[in-house]
Amino acid sequence: MFAESKEEGVGEKDAWKETKNKFGTAFGTGTEIVCNDDLVFEYARKVKGLSADKQLIRKLCRNQESRT
Repeated sequence: MFAESKEEGVGEKDAWKETKNKFGTAFGTGTEIVCNDDLVFEYARKVKGLSADKQLIRKLCRNQESRT
């Protein structure tokens, strides 16, 4: 399984600069990186051998800025 993009690189979230990469990956604030989660999972589900009733991700850790 592979995904081909029109452009390489990463865009910038909420900016006029957009990069046409396959999964809509963009840098956000600080260490944030965003993407089109639905499309990522759509591609992941196409991998042979993965059961449709099993979770693809068990735990997701994110770096988040302190909100205090």
